[in-house]
Amino acid sequence: MGRIILGPLLNDIRNRVGTSIFSIYRGIHYTRTQPVPIANPNTADQIIYRNRLRDAVLKWFGTLTKDQRSGWDEYAQSIGSASDSERTQGEGQVIHFNRKAMTGFGAYVMINQIRRSIGVVNWTNTAPFYIRPPQEPSRIESYFYPPPTNRLKLSWTDPPDLPADGKIRVWCRSWAWAHAQIVGVVAKGVQTYEWDTMKGASGVSQPLKSGMYHMQCDAVTFVGVKSAGSVIIRRVISVT
Repeated sequence: MGRIILGPLLNDIRNRVGTSIFSIYRGIHYTRTQPVPIANPNTADQIIYRNRLRDAVLKWFGTLTKDQRSGWDEYAQSIGSASDSERTQGEGQVIHFNRKAMTGFGAYVMINQIRRSIGVVNWTNTAPFYIRPPQEPSRIESYFYPPPTNRLKLSWTDPPDLPADGKIRVWCRSWAWAHAQIVGVVAKGVQTYEWDTMKGASGVSQPLKSGMYHMQCDAVTFVGVKSAGSVIIRRVISVT
């Protein structure tokens, strides 16, 4: 917060000028930067996630036993923060990782959210102790079908230890207009996925636009344990 010292030519200043707000407190003039409003478009996806979080709170305190909650606390401590393999890819990371140690409740929400992302609708109340995450997908390649098709394609090799009921999640982001998001979920053995739309800031699906795209995929088991993210593929596309 900046403090203002006035002189004979300017002895008072109040209210907003540009992005600065001038005020006075106990006879001392000061200025602060106008806060940036936080956008909250309240999209359909946001509403779904908030409802799931509400359900998680109700289940955590109303359904889980004390021993189950303690189990999640222990599990959260065991997984800790992000693994080294998830940290190495820097700014281009598409798949979010845990930046710090989690609480038991956070681990409970995370595991069940992962299960939801691959189509498992029932909640699991028991922490997945001693379940080893699968290896990450390998041999990642991408292709862009040029205009008028305007479609991206990602292919990969499934991890050899992925269970038969496991899934591959395909992630993509555009730094210009689309946040990191799951664009597709496919069964083991498919090893390819194509898409021509993504969700923008408003949550509405839109056709792909010209620009840089970062793509990545991970492997997920039905118990909610996921692999580290694959290598990141970057591709510039031109859409007309």
